[in-house]
Amino acid sequence: MPSIAVVGLGNRLMRDDGIGARALDALARRYVVPPTVRLIDSAAPMAGLLAELDGIDHLIVIDAVRGGGEPGAVYRIGRLGRAEFERPASTNRPACSSHGAGLADLTALLSALGRCPEIRIVGVEADELSDAGLELSEPVAAALPRVADAVAGELRRLGVVIEERKVYRHA
Repeated sequence: MPSIAVVGLGNRLMRDDGIGARALDALARRYVVPPTVRLIDSAAPMAGLLAELDGIDHLIVIDAVRGGGEPGAVYRIGRLGRAEFERPASTNRPACSSHGAGLADLTALLSALGRCPEIRIVGVEADELSDAGLELSEPVAAALPRVADAVAGELRRLGVVIEERKVYRHA
């Protein structure tokens, strides 16, 4: 089976920018994720993140985006491969990450190191990005179950057997 990682990008201290990490938490609460799938919170420095991604064939990235939709809208941007790694970042991004070029930086570094996994993106339309704070905005927090479901769907498309927990708590 190919190696798979799910990375939650963003900063938990900057309101909706923390959706990536919070969505990882929601995924783990809602689903039994097999140990063969790496769940990675991007709070680690970029070098640590790159080390975690060594040998990964498929990467699912969860991130806050500005795509022009309603806050809390969930976007699926599927299957970026080697060709997208080789294009300039400005033509590669249908929606801009809330923390600048975080995803573009990650893909550029992976490409420079000769590591180009297939990437799928689950983006969440952010509402509150300019202020520091620990809480997600109401529409983004309400989207957490849909984000977890979208990531689970991507994992299933990759052949991962993932089951919903019999009892889970939405936090």
